[in-house]
Amino acid sequence: MAAKAGATAAVAPEDALEVVRGMTQGRGADKVIEAAGPPAAQRLALEISRRAGTVVLSGLKDATGEVTFGQIPLAVQSRQVLSTQNGNVRMRRDLPAYVRLLERGALDPSPVITSTYRLDDINTALERSERLEDLSGVFVF
Repeated sequence: MAAKAGATAAVAPEDALEVVRGMTQGRGADKVIEAAGPPAAQRLALEISRRAGTVVLSGLKDATGEVTFGQIPLAVQSRQVLSTQNGNVRMRRDLPAYVRLLERGALDPSPVITSTYRLDDINTALERSERLEDLSGVFVF
């Protein structure tokens, strides 16, 4: 799915640090967007970023989870950590705009559509989407 949306590489979380360092000659990524949600993924996002890099946290797997970061990456190496939920979308303003883009064909939804259901199968769709929470995330570039 990531490749369809333009990603040039995708790696499993357990390989991300080594792969990113290899791709950047040890420097780390300039920008990292974390969307998986568990605290370990958010810490890893900071680890794979470079000095003075930017990390955007958007995932939330457990509302009671806590994330701790080392002081060196933040205070000494000047990494920026930003937060966003749902892309900071303002539903009343942005949802109609997205619908207009879809209607005009200016926005292609196909890369993020994994399944389709009839309206009377809504409960089946919701059950299946809940099970997707158990999948491990991938980092994409």
